[in-house]
Amino acid sequence: MTTLGWWQARRAALLIFMVVLGAALFGFYLAFSFAESERKRDLLAWQKQLSVVMQSRLVAVEDWVGQQQKVVTDLAENGSLQIYLTEISYGVVQDDVTGGAAQLGYLENMLNVVAQQNGFAAAQGRADVPVNIDRPAVAGIVLTSPEGDVMVATPNMPIIAREILRDYQRQIQQGLEKRNFFGPFVGEDGRAAVAVIAPIAAIQPLDEGGAIGYAIGVRPLGDDLFDRLRQPGEISHSARTYLVRQRGAAIEYLSPLSYAGGIHAPLQFSLSADTPSLAAAKLLKKPGSFQQATAFDGRKVLATGRQVGGTDWLMVRTIDAREALGAISQRRNMILTISSLLILLVSGAVLLVWRHGASVRVAAAAERYRHLAEKLEKVYGFLKVVTDCQPTSIAAVDSQGHYTFANRQTAADVGMPAQDMIGRAMRDLLGAEKATPLEEANAAAVESGQPIMRMRSVEHSGRQRMIKSDHIPLDKNQEGMTDHGVLMVMEDITELVSEREKREQNLRHLVTTLATIIDSRDPFSTHHSKRVAEVAETIAEEMGLKDQDVETAEIAGALMNLGKIMVPRSVLTKPETLSTSELTVVRENLAKTAEMLKGIIFDGPVLQTIRQVHAHWDGSGMPEGLKGEDILMTARIVAVANAYVGMTCARAYRPGMPIDEAMVLLLKDVDKRYDRGPVAALLNYLDNKGGRARWQHFADPAA
Repeated sequence: MTTLGWWQARRAALLIFMVVLGAALFGFYLAFSFAESERKRDLLAWQKQLSVVMQSRLVAVEDWVGQQQKVVTDLAENGSLQIYLTEISYGVVQDDVTGGAAQLGYLENMLNVVAQQNGFAAAQGRADVPVNIDRPAVAGIVLTSPEGDVMVATPNMPIIAREILRDYQRQIQQGLEKRNFFGPFVGEDGRAAVAVIAPIAAIQPLDEGGAIGYAIGVRPLGDDLFDRLRQPGEISHSARTYLVRQRGAAIEYLSPLSYAGGIHAPLQFSLSADTPSLAAAKLLKKPGSFQQATAFDGRKVLATGRQVGGTDWLMVRTIDAREALGAISQRRNMILTISSLLILLVSGAVLLVWRHGASVRVAAAAERYRHLAEKLEKVYGFLKVVTDCQPTSIAAVDSQGHYTFANRQTAADVGMPAQDMIGRAMRDLLGAEKATPLEEANAAAVESGQPIMRMRSVEHSGRQRMIKSDHIPLDKNQEGMTDHGVLMVMEDITELVSEREKREQNLRHLVTTLATIIDSRDPFSTHHSKRVAEVAETIAEEMGLKDQDVETAEIAGALMNLGKIMVPRSVLTKPETLSTSELTVVRENLAKTAEMLKGIIFDGPVLQTIRQVHAHWDGSGMPEGLKGEDILMTARIVAVANAYVGMTCARAYRPGMPIDEAMVLLLKDVDKRYDRGPVAALLNYLDNKGGRARWQHFADPAA
């Protein structure tokens, strides 16, 4: 086949493939777009239907709650009752109230009638039950004093009325939203009950105002409420409406729940609020929303909810997702079937195109591999020339640790020609002791997929040498690679390390000398700079900072007061309070510290730290406006260390402040002058790691 014919065949196959694939993808997109639009339309329709039913049931339940509240509220506003309690509130003994016995009897009869007519009285017991057997107190109405003493009550009144009164008065005392409807709670007979409370006002209010008593009604929950949860004319088999509330980490179900195993009575069933995808939990967080969630019995449902006014109840309306979305599921299955057929047709077309172009691809692959081999040979030769010119040892190994490349320096280190090393294991050529750390580093580089660097000390010609090795993973997917390999670049940095150590030692000596000069200038603050450096270093280590940051904090702490050498000794040694001009001289010269050091090269941001050491966390320090996280952490640490040393160290003119007193002052200025992190680290070191014993000599003037 000519080159022109090969290209024409390939273009035709590619064109057919792209057309068929494009048509299939477009059809698949249209099919799922239609399914999604149908699903959204059905969900919207169900959302509207659930909302309409929910609203009608909500009105019915809120009407029931309002009826119970009205019964007790009307009773509290009864004129005879108010007159009776008003007299008692003015200090009249109950037995001495005008017409006391008659009024008391009238009130008892009135409470009994109201209770019987409105569900606040217990159902009459069986006649054959012995009279000496106590019946559970499940319902009733009681009038109490503000202190909770019973004034008048229906027979067998539940004792929970006192708890209701305490809860109501606690709402008032704490300034909470007043709610006079309580429950449900478990009554003495084990059934759910609710309570309503209403304050009774005096006919002529007392000077201090407030209620002169309370009317409290307790009644069990029954079908007169639960029937209101049922939608008249309900045709759905899976739709349910029920009441829930959240108590701590649990969701309580307040109305009867039917399930496959029977019926849960009110308050006899609860679930954790953390139950995954629970409908009630989602709706309690977002009342009024529409959710696709899981019902209490594990069914997938569509759900909505509304808060019941005057209560802590949430009304939930659900319908089984299978019933609601059955039609859309069928349509989706049909769409998926059609889409699958389209995919099969596309696959068949692709196979035909592939078969047509197979011979072309084989020929092209052979040609491509030949060109690749030639290219790799040239690249290898070029790489060999370049790496042989390098003084470093450069080698590549495969995943088994066998050499695949070695430059001239590597061959010299091993003592073998480079071509003879190819295919040999590092362990065989270097020995287990030298090869093991290299193999471990290579494995770590391959596992992380990132270059890593290792430093190790080796013996060479009777001397210890410091070797730096970089291990760079080679992806087998790269051109020319058939296996995961690692490129190793090794360099002898003994002289560089030695030079660096000398420079660091010289810098240490310089810092120590300068700190000594600083402290010698001011006899009132002997050792101050050294101690600030020591405390700053300790705080930085306690906070887990990197070594460079620890060193920066230490050096900045030692040198932060270098500007003092520019201040006249007469000012530094003056025992009296400095004048305004003298303070200005001190501050201006301290501000020059960073400028005096700018010719010295530090590894970390020492100069920036010194410039920011007088910055305050709230921005009130210097430089003006610098605050919070914008201040270097090392500067925040040195500021705390400087303040601590300044307070706890003895001076010629005053004793050192006790450590506890100094820490109280530092904590007082947290989030104002200081960052709480360094202060907390210092406090932890003092209390838990021997800091007090280590630095107790600060308070000794002779130390």
